[in-house]
Amino acid sequence: MHSDFKPNPNHKKPVSFQPLHSGLGFHPFPDGLPYSAQKGQNLPSPSATRTNSNPSQGRTESSPLLGRPDPALPPIKKLLQDTTTPSPAPQKPIQTPALTLSYSLSRSLAYLLDLFIHSSLMCSVIALTLWFNEIDLRILVDSGMLPVATLFLVAFNWFLVMLQEVVFRTSLGKSVFRLSLPTSRLRILCRAILFVPSAALGVGIILGLFNPRKRCLHDLIVNAQPTWMTIL
Repeated sequence: MHSDFKPNPNHKKPVSFQPLHSGLGFHPFPDGLPYSAQKGQNLPSPSATRTNSNPSQGRTESSPLLGRPDPALPPIKKLLQDTTTPSPAPQKPIQTPALTLSYSLSRSLAYLLDLFIHSSLMCSVIALTLWFNEIDLRILVDSGMLPVATLFLVAFNWFLVMLQEVVFRTSLGKSVFRLSLPTSRLRILCRAILFVPSAALGVGIILGLFNPRKRCLHDLIVNAQPTWMTIL
């Protein structure tokens, strides 16, 4: 009886609804990521990947349906750093002029210029004082006060130079010849004090002519000397 049964071609099969992921090999949210492959199911073939628009790069980019980026592609953060970060320009080292005999000559002329300026200032003050008090200038020569006055002018010059170097790290004469003392004020003060015996003996000043770095005795003791002002 059953062998004579034939299905009616006009009979329609009832519609049955199934989940969208059924039969596609995908399972939503198994590890917190949407559209990731379920264990035990086959992934789509590599033919599902699409080639990058630039054929010269020779890379493939994963389809967004797969949900996993191609590990061969560089990270986006690295690409942004390579394109947005400019390479720093190479900096040229500042070249310090060599210390030759011209350096020693500049130091000597700077000291003589300081001596001339400060002595002229002090002599003007002494002359005006004697003139207002109606004292003859010849009294300095006749009374034997000239050597004392000369020693006083040298000491006055030393004090003014030391004061300028401690405050400004240079003096009037040194600034004309573009010399300065780029060191601490304590070392500058010690150097100024040691200049007195170094200049009095004379050997400490002559040593600067033969020293490779043109350093006098007081420069060697405190490890500081005038240098050229650097122009950037």
